[in-house]
Amino acid sequence: MIKKFFRDSGPQFTNLKDFWIEEFCRRLKSVVVKPGKVLKPGNSDTEKLYILIKGKVSVSGPEFDSINMILLNEYFPGQSFCDPVLNETASFCSEVSVTSNS
Repeated sequence: MIKKFFRDSGPQFTNLKDFWIEEFCRRLKSVVVKPGKVLKPGNSDTEKLYILIKGKVSVSGPEFDSINMILLNEYFPGQSFCDPVLNETASFCSEVSVTSNS
């Protein structure tokens, strides 16, 4: 089931051989996170790669010349986010939080 998820989840996994997907899946840890939980606070680096199985995650960032935060992006099941190696999804200033878990 997890192997199929990776095959269908996007271009980042399409060129990986089955062996590497199986090895990657073997090392995964699943967690259930409640809505409102901040996965990456603003002004911090990402520490983990997340793959969303269920729910929705929002990325917010500071509005120009303001203390207000604005929605920058939303992530849905099948998408990965907060890649610490590629530094994608959220900039240093952005905050990543769980919007819903259903």
